[in-house]
Amino acid sequence: MADTKISSKAGRDHGLDVKYKDGTKITSWYIGLINSSGFTAISADDTMASHAGWTELNTQYDEAARVEWAPGAVSNQEVVNATGRVFTFNTSIGVKGYFTTSDSTKGGSSGTIDDLYEFESTKNFNDDDTLTITHTHKMTNDNS
Repeated sequence: MADTKISSKAGRDHGLDVKYKDGTKITSWYIGLINSSGFTAISADDTMASHAGWTELNTQYDEAARVEWAPGAVSNQEVVNATGRVFTFNTSIGVKGYFTTSDSTKGGSSGTIDDLYEFESTKNFNDDDTLTITHTHKMTNDNS
């Protein structure tokens, strides 16, 4: 099994609203981490207020807020943060994946989820270990 990436329905709706209607552009996006404990699945139906298949890691890393995703230039239907975003753990924990959202609040239930990313297998960390995430958002013919 390979890593899995899902674009949320809420994120896709937001993009269409901004591009084709009068929606307000979200100017900052943040990365949150998905706990491996109790994990069952990510879903395109997940929202910040409702995601039955997973919980967020919100006290197990040192950063005061979700880490900001800083996209570079758009090219070839994708955009990526050129500098990896770093999380420093303060305990032993398993990470199953990550998500991007418009709210920086660790453990917060507001904002818009854009992408969800499930690792092929749990990544385990100890106190003072770091995880660096380089997230790419793609727009392709299959809408991934």
